[in-house]
Amino acid sequence: MSHAGDTGQRLWRLALRGFLPMMFGGRGVRGLKGRLYLNVGHTGLDRPGHTQWIARTGVRPIYFVHDLIPLTHPEF
Repeated sequence: MSHAGDTGQRLWRLALRGFLPMMFGGRGVRGLKGRLYLNVGHTGLDRPGHTQWIARTGVRPIYFVHDLIPLTHPEF
């Protein structure tokens, strides 16, 4: 018999075994080339050097768009 907690623990273990090594398996800048950079936050994209870091490391950036209202209706 499976419980909801067991499912959550199994998913967490799968993430640790699969997803995280895929993201952080490399060493140094050269080890990052082709890895995914997942940004789900609202901040940091305007930091000095962010664009250069993406280019230098060769990571593949994925940005989560939370809300387009500030772009389409800046008065709000």
